Amino acid sequence: MFLSTPISTLVNACIIIFGTLICATAIYLILQVINSRFRSEEINQRLQVFWMISLVFMLSMSAGAISVILLFLYLSFLALREFSSIVSLGKSDLGLRSAVFIILFGHYCAIVFGFKITFIISPILLIVSVLLFYALKKKDISAKIASVWLFGVLATVFLLSFSTLFAMESFTQNAMDGVGLIIYLVFLTELNDVFQFVWGKAFGRRKIVPRISPNKTLEGFVGGLFSTVIVATLICGSLTSLSILSAAISGVVIAVSGFVGDVAFSYIKRLHNKKESGDLLPGHGGILDRVDSICFSSVAFIIFISTNSLF
Repeated sequence: MFLSTPISTLVNACIIIFGTLICATAIYLILQVINSRFRSEEINQRLQVFWMISLVFMLSMSAGAISVILLFLYLSFLALREFSSIVSLGKSDLGLRSAVFIILFGHYCAIVFGFKITFIISPILLIVSVLLFYALKKKDISAKIASVWLFGVLATVFLLSFSTLFAMESFTQNAMDGVGLIIYLVFLTELNDVFQFVWGKAFGRRKIVPRISPNKTLEGFVGGLFSTVIVATLICGSLTSLSILSAAISGVVIAVSGFVGDVAFSYIKRLHNKKESGDLLPGHGGILDRVDSICFSSVAFIIFISTNSLF
């Protein structure tokens, strides 16, 4: 039912991920020596958290498909908990929370036993929740909040779990393209966030979504997109069987969909006067702040792979 991961893929992944972190840490330390103004507690915290996340992530990837599913179950649980702290339904809040957490565990149990029906239904329901939100009148506050809740549950539970499909033998016939594709997807999604931040800080002038996320710029988005495409073409042969052209297209898919996921959750946080989803990860915010992009990029990447005639 589940694929084992080739040692060569894990070794390549470790070289790519930890090599990137070593380079980033070295550059940061060198810049501090050159100019004391580059000392930043936030950057220091971000680097430390990235090291911690990468270690946990790679240990999970190395331990087999079940550990991958358990990792995403835990991430979904934390993300859903943070989302429920942002959006409240008042008196019905406790009952709803209990119900959705039962759905969360039920969904991941279904994944373990190979049931995939929820993967087909959830993207459709996500679109419905967005349409409902904009179709409802302003006075229907409770209904609009309910549609936001539906969106949040679908994204943090169902969309986030799409990556686990790559660990299933029935979906991915090539062992190299199993967990290797999960690593490829997560690495590029997170790196795209970093690239957009760096390009935006360095060259950002024009706001791309000023009312939702004032710090996001067109220059940051475009710079991040092109940088992600370049990295995708460089690492595709080490983690996947994607051709150079397919890797370049997948880089665009991941960068654009990841940006949409980030903006979508930023909009929800802004509606409820929240800047971050939590404080579990110093320098980053909460778990939801780290996986919001993956919620959308995983679905887009799955669709791309399914239509790419790779397998």
